[in-house]
Amino acid sequence: MRALRETAASLIRPRSAKPGKRILLERIPPLWRRLSFLKKATLRNMFRYKIRMVMMLVGIGCSSALIVTSSTRGFRPISSSARLTKTRRIWRI
Repeated sequence: MRALRETAASLIRPRSAKPGKRILLERIPPLWRRLSFLKKATLRNMFRYKIRMVMMLVGIGCSSALIVTSSTRGFRPISSSARLTKTRRIWRI
């Protein structure tokens, strides 16, 4: 029924985005004023799209876990050059 009442031009236009809500940090003026525009936009987007934020935190956690586990001796594969230095004498020029 809505389509019959409106004009064709208004039906073709894309719908406007939902208005953004204020986040908790915006209610703390001294802290919010010190942030740059880019940081403010990043924080707003993080809290507006919660699933993206969760996926971002999971990705950061997984990559950090890979770095930590690869730096320990038990999970790091021994390279072939390390094996050579243990078994053969390598001539250095």
